[in-house]
This record gives sequence, structure tokens and C-alpha cells, in this order.
Amino acid sequence: MLVFALDTSTPAVTAGLVSLEEEAFPTTLARRVTINPKAHCELLTPHVLECCADAGVDLADVDAIVAGTGPGPFTGLRVGLATATALGDALHIPVYGVCSLDAIAVDTWDEIRRAELAARTNQDERVLAAQKLLVVTDARRREVYWATYSLQGILADEVLETADSGPQGDTAQLLAWAVPARLDGPAVNKPDDISVTRVACVAGTRKYRSSFQCPHVDVEYPDPAALVMVAREQLLSSAAAAPLQPLYLRRPDAVPPRPRPVSAAITGLGERS
Repeated sequence: MLVFALDTSTPAVTAGLVSLEEEAFPTTLARRVTINPKAHCELLTPHVLECCADAGVDLADVDAIVAGTGPGPFTGLRVGLATATALGDALHIPVYGVCSLDAIAVDTWDEIRRAELAARTNQDERVLAAQKLLVVTDARRREVYWATYSLQGILADEVLETADSGPQGDTAQLLAWAVPARLDGPAVNKPDDISVTRVACVAGTRKYRSSFQCPHVDVEYPDPAALVMVAREQLLSSAAAAPLQPLYLRRPDAVPPRPRPVSAAITGLGERS
């Protein structure tokens, strides 16, 4: 099946056309990612059309849409969700929402697995006993959106050995562990207020890297294939899609001004007339 993946929860304007099949990892056919926090509205739809052109498919060929629901700033996030909803309505296809932090965790999984395999091969005693991953994205106001994920299954010996066996490995077993279980979050806090106890490594924005005394995995934004991976079971089972629920986690920066009291002099003029 063909799936469009969209995300505007971070400074990245992300769109990708992904192929999804049973017993296989999602395959990216075309993608567009532009880092511009002020151009989500201007760039997202052109990115969608460019992906279709690159892959040689028509929008009518798309079977479903996956949209990152954040957490993210109000203005950028609503662009992606509004676009996904409009496309779904126009094409009469389901739209699935997934936590954008979960998608970053999926991409991080592969990086962590490779690093652990290398450490074991080199007889390095570095063991990720902490068994937790922290994913953070910029929430502005000197805060971050965050969530933690379990690494226990990912680093199990049988999973590492299967993953290290290359194309002959047990794909079904790898698929079972490819989406790390979320332990805490999503939430929004100042970086210094987030506990890194038992956290093995951090992924996401580089902006506050110095605030976390942990190794940093260089995965910063949600990837289209990772977004689809998070929604994989729903997509393959044709589960009913729930209405998109944006994860704003706090009130928007822009709020309507409070009404000002009417001057007594103006009220008096109205009474005289």
C-alpha cells in the first residue's frame, strides 16, 4: 500500500511517500524535508506534489495518510494536521495520527542497535544498563517536549543477533521490536527539570544537548518511513482512524486580547440618543 507521511511538529517541513507491505519494513519512495520553522504553510503542499512527481504516482493512488500529531508549537503543528485532514477528505482515505516523538525513537532504535553491536564486537564494557531513551524537541520558551522509551527488548541478545545476520535475519522478529515502548510523556518542561536517571542516550534537537549529560544520538526530526512504522499495525489491519488530536501540551503563544471596559462617557452618549 502507498502511504503519505506528513509532519510539521518541528522546524522541519516533512513529507514522504512510503510503500508498506506485510512482513517488511516501510520503504521510502520519495521524500522532501526542509528545515524552515516559518514556512510550514508555504512548503508542505508543494512538498506533497513534488513527492508524487518523484515517485511517478498520482495522489489518487495513495491508500492512507499518516500525520505527526506532535507535540509541537501551535502554528506549525496545525498546518500539518489541517493539510492531512484536507487530503484525507478529498481522497476519501483514512488519516492516522501518531506521536512525532515516537517516530524519532524508531529512527534512534537502529542507531542504538548498531552502536551496541559494535561495542560488543570490540569487547567494550559499555553496557546500556539504563535501558531508557530520551527524545526531546524544541518547545521554545527555553523548554522542550519530551518522552522516554524502553530499550530492553531492543538490546536483547536474540534481537541483536537477528539484526546482525543481515538480509537472512528474522524480519518478523525485528518488526516486533522496531517501535520502542513509550514509558513517560509526552510532556513539556525546561531541560534542567527533566530527570536523566537511567537514561542511556538522548535523541532529537541539538539545541539543549549540553543540558543532558548523556550520549546524543544524531536523529533530530521525524522521518516519513518512521512515521509510517509507528502506524504500521493500524495501516495493515485497516483499522478505523480516530479523529486527529494535536498534542499542543500548552496554550498558544498568541491569544485574543481581553475586552476593554467601555468608557462611561461613551455609554452616556448612547443613552442620550
